[in-house]
Amino acid sequence: MWEDPTLQAVKEQVSCTYSSANRQVVERVTRAGAGSQVTTAQLDERGRLIRREITVSLPGSGAGNLRQSTYTYAPDGTGIRVKDHANGELLPAQQMDTDPNGRVTRVRMADLGEVQEQWACTYDRAGN
Repeated sequence: MWEDPTLQAVKEQVSCTYSSANRQVVERVTRAGAGSQVTTAQLDERGRLIRREITVSLPGSGAGNLRQSTYTYAPDGTGIRVKDHANGELLPAQQMDTDPNGRVTRVRMADLGEVQEQWACTYDRAGN
């Protein structure tokens, strides 16, 4: 169940399709009267996300949107570059630094000119 803006319950249905390697590839989410979203993921031979596409459809008007993301990994495994398009428009890329365990430690919004936005991520001993 999901709540709409008036806090009324809305039925939500989620279905997933998995690859032969038991990795999620397609997720479909439908909310009664509120539209649907389909997320498709493409993985490389190492099981890393290399492409994601999210399609949102709204009821009635047929309106919706499309977001496409590509992920490029640094050869030494220390970073990820994410390039996004929303409805055909190129968005600022994100550059992510990772630790030896592949966890993201820093995110920078690239391609913003003089303005740069950054986040730092830290983990406790349990990896949280």
